[in-house]
Amino acid sequence: MRLMFETGTFFLQKARISLLQKTKTLFRNKNFVLKDDGNIGVLFGLSLLPVIAAMGTAIDYSRASTVRTKLQNAVDSTVLSVARNAPILTQAQIQSAAEVHFRATLNFSPELGALPLTVIKSDKRLSVSVSGMMETSFLKLVGINRVPVGTAAEAIIGQRKIELALVLDNTGSMARLSKMDELKKATRNLINAAEAAVLPGSGQIRIALVPFDTEVKVDANLYRPQSWLAFKDNARDSSFEDIRSRMAKRDATWTGCITDRGPGFDASDRRVDVTRPQSFHPAVHCANTSLARLQPLTDNWDALRNAADSMQPSGCTNVTIGARFGMATLSPNEPIGGGAAFGTADVDKYMIILTDGDNTRNRFTDRCGPGGSAAAIDTRTTAMCDDIKSKSSRRDAKGNPIPDVRIFTIRVLEGNRAMLTNCATNASMYKEVNNASEIDAVFKDILREITRLQLTS
Repeated sequence: MRLMFETGTFFLQKARISLLQKTKTLFRNKNFVLKDDGNIGVLFGLSLLPVIAAMGTAIDYSRASTVRTKLQNAVDSTVLSVARNAPILTQAQIQSAAEVHFRATLNFSPELGALPLTVIKSDKRLSVSVSGMMETSFLKLVGINRVPVGTAAEAIIGQRKIELALVLDNTGSMARLSKMDELKKATRNLINAAEAAVLPGSGQIRIALVPFDTEVKVDANLYRPQSWLAFKDNARDSSFEDIRSRMAKRDATWTGCITDRGPGFDASDRRVDVTRPQSFHPAVHCANTSLARLQPLTDNWDALRNAADSMQPSGCTNVTIGARFGMATLSPNEPIGGGAAFGTADVDKYMIILTDGDNTRNRFTDRCGPGGSAAAIDTRTTAMCDDIKSKSSRRDAKGNPIPDVRIFTIRVLEGNRAMLTNCATNASMYKEVNNASEIDAVFKDILREITRLQLTS
C-alpha cells in the first residue's frame, strides 16, 4: 500500500518560505520601515503569522490524514471484494464492480467518492488506486490552495480461503446490559459482511458457530450414532467404568449436549482411543435446555443467521469446552469435522473466542454463583488454547511455523484478562469490549484484519 500525499513537515516548510518571502518584501518597502506609528503592533502581528501558519498547517495536515484513512479503507475493501471474483470477470466488469463498491463504501463522503479510480488487472494480481486534490483551509493564507491525497492497494486474484469458528459465550451473564442482543446483532452483521465479500457458492469463506456455557450442544439425531460419543448418566461423574458398557447404547432421550472429556483429553483435540475410556466425548442430559446448537462450517448464510438468532443466555461458564469444539469444527476429523486438512496451502483457519466472565463450572469443578471462580478451570482453558496454538502443519518462506489455527479472544466487560490474552495467538489478537454495543465494531475490525492478511504489501 502506498501513501501519496505530502507530509505536514513539507507543507510547513513551504509555508515558512512563503512567509519569509512576504516579510522580506514588506521590509524592503521604505515607507513601511520609516513609519514609526504603530510599528510595534504591526511587528507583533507579523510575528504571529508563522504561529498561525503552523497551526493551520497542522489542521490541514490532520484533514489530509483523515481523508487518506477513509480512502485506504475504501480501497482495501474494494480490492479484496473484486479480487475474489476477478477470474470470471472481464476488465470492464472489474472496473464497474470496483467503481460501485468504492463509491458505496464512501457514500457518506461524496466529495471523495467522486475521485477517479484506477483498476489494473494482471495475471495474478489486481491493483486499485485513487488520487486527487484536497482543498486547504488555512494553507491558502500562504498560497497553498490544494494538496494531493491518494492511496493504493493490491491483492492476489483468486485469494486464499477462510475458515472461521465463532466460539460464543451463551451463559446467563450475557443477559445483562444487552450483551446477548448486541452479540446476536454483531454476529449477523459479520455473517452478512462475509456473504457480501464472496461469490455465491464459491466456498471462499465458511463459518462455524459454537455457542457454549458449561457444555456444547449438537444435533442429536445427526450425531447420536457417532463412535466417538459415549453416554453418561451424570455429567460431572469422574468415574469412567460405565462408559465401555454403555458405548453401544444410544440413548433416545439425549438432546445433544456434550461435556468435557476425561483427564489427559479434556484440554486437547486428541482423537478417541478405544482403549482409553476417558478419551470419549460424554453425551449428557443438557444442564441448560435452551443452549443453541453448534453449527458446523458452512457458507449457507441463512443457516448461520438462524443459528445466531437462536442463541439464548443461560447457565454457567466453561470456556474450555467452547475452545475444544471450536477446534473440532475447523478440523477435518471427528468429532465434528468438515474443515480442510490442516496445512492446506490455500486455506487459513481462525477462531474467535468471546466471553463476558470467569470460568465457573466444568465437569469436575463447580464454582458457579455470585463471586464464584475456578482457577482449576482456567488452567484447563489455558492448556486447551496452548494445544491449539502449538499445532503447525506448514512454514512460511523464511521457515517459520504457520499456526494451523489463529485465535482471537474478546473480553466483554468482565473475565480473566490474563487467561484470554494468553489464549490469543499474540497480544494484538486479544480485544477488550467495555460496552456491549462495541462488539459489532470489534467483529468488523477482526474480519477486516483477517481479510487484510490477504493483501499484498
